[in-house]
Amino acid sequence: MLFSEQTYEALIERILENTSANNLDTREGSVSFNLLAPLAEELAKAYISMGDILNLAFIEDTFDDYLDKRVNEFGVYRKDGEKATGAIKVTGLDDTFIGNSTIITSNGLEYIVLNDILLPNEDTLYVEATEIGYKYNLPAGSTFEFAEHIDGVTSLTNETAFENGVDTETDEELKERFKYIIQNPRTSGNVNDYKAWALECDGVGRVKVYPLWNGNGTVKVLIIGNDNLPCSEETVSTVISYIEEKRPIGATVTVDTPQLLKLTFDIKIKLDSAYSLDDTKEQISTVLSDYVNNLEDEDIIYYKALSVVGDLEAVDDIVAYTINSKQENIPVGDYYIPVIDTITISVSEVV
Repeated sequence: MLFSEQTYEALIERILENTSANNLDTREGSVSFNLLAPLAEELAKAYISMGDILNLAFIEDTFDDYLDKRVNEFGVYRKDGEKATGAIKVTGLDDTFIGNSTIITSNGLEYIVLNDILLPNEDTLYVEATEIGYKYNLPAGSTFEFAEHIDGVTSLTNETAFENGVDTETDEELKERFKYIIQNPRTSGNVNDYKAWALECDGVGRVKVYPLWNGNGTVKVLIIGNDNLPCSEETVSTVISYIEEKRPIGATVTVDTPQLLKLTFDIKIKLDSAYSLDDTKEQISTVLSDYVNNLEDEDIIYYKALSVVGDLEAVDDIVAYTINSKQENIPVGDYYIPVIDTITISVSEVV
């Protein structure tokens, strides 16, 4: 009998049926009923727990540490993620000292200083995020401040973006990678081997493998980040080193990451009078981002992008629409990742 069928109602009914053979009053509210009802309730809870425990045995249904233990049995391990790193330029008064382990913050994110500096001889702080995650990859020109004030410092700026921050692999990502490994047998350095090796490295979310890309004995591995953006140079180096340890003797392996293909959308619409322009702009940005971010090895289809905007209730009509100043499909190619650069929206008239 299924655990889910062992409800409180089913259990109390069976218990009372067995008890009624002793000529006891088992009506609701009776002494016998009130004594046996808590037992049935606790048994029902136990059956619910037993059903949950059974689900933990199946990779599709399990989670967290239980998922780790199941996939570990097959030699698959969750990727732990990495901390972002970067450099911060400091300006201030001469002889101002900043020591390592100093905490610097930006929009609530904390970074720890890894070196000592004494102005003006040294003016660059090398920092590492206190926690792992993509959100710590700050763009160039971000603003910073010390967790505890330091006299003599007038500005803290990063001239280059912070890199290498990677989220811990989620349950769904781990399940998807495990499923790929099981469904695509690996042997003697085949395509599946190279793809699996690359995916085992932190910061790699998707992989394309091109055997014989430059003649016999050559393999090209193209890696894409978990955030669907190009991987950092450090991640590329990590994948190269890792594959070199694993690959068969004789293969010449090249590891690369795609470049960004920036997209510019210019849209003129007729706006339904029931909707505000600001809300409509946000909706258009959302649907276009969803369309572009969910592409995989596909070109930007002009009429598909057009339709996701035209389907919005706020858009009464589309008067003009271009992608990169063209009214045609935008080829992406294997070595590029499409990303939205700007979306310009104007209104023809309000109806």
